[in-house]
Amino acid sequence: MDNNGRKESFGHISLKHAAELAGLGIIGKNYLLTNPQYGNLLWFSAVLTDAELIPDEKIQYSICNDCNKCIEICPSKALDNPDLFGKKNCEGIMFKKVNNKWEIMCNLCRKVCPNRFGTTSNITTDNSKTMNNKKGNTIITTKN
Repeated sequence: MDNNGRKESFGHISLKHAAELAGLGIIGKNYLLTNPQYGNLLWFSAVLTDAELIPDEKIQYSICNDCNKCIEICPSKALDNPDLFGKKNCEGIMFKKVNNKWEIMCNLCRKVCPNRFGTTSNITTDNSKTMNNKKGNTIITTKN
C-alpha cells in the first residue's frame, strides 16, 4: 500500500511483459502491448501453472518507427524518457475516483496510436515476412 492506504495498481508479475515474451505482441512507445491484429486494445489475465509449456517465439518487429504521437499528447509527460517511464505521473492523471469507483480518465496514448485497432501499414519482421492487417484480415507474404 502507498502512503494514502491505497493498493498499488501493479502486481508481482507484469502481464504485459509476459505477453510480449510469449509472442503476443510488442510493447510500443506508449508502454502498451500492441498486436498486429488487435492493436493496443488488449487487457490481460493470467493463470499460473507448473505445467511444462512450449513458448512461442518472441515477435521481432518495429511498430512505432518514427511515430511519437503518444509522447507528444501525454499530459503528464510520463512517456518523455523511455528509461524512466513515469507510471506515477500517468496514474495521477489517468485514474479518478467517481462515485467511489476508480475510472479511466485519460488513455490519450492509446487513443492517438495509429495502430490502436491493429496495424494499417506494413511491418517487417525478422523472418522476412510482411504482415498487413486491414479490417481484421491479416495477410502474410514472403519477401522475394
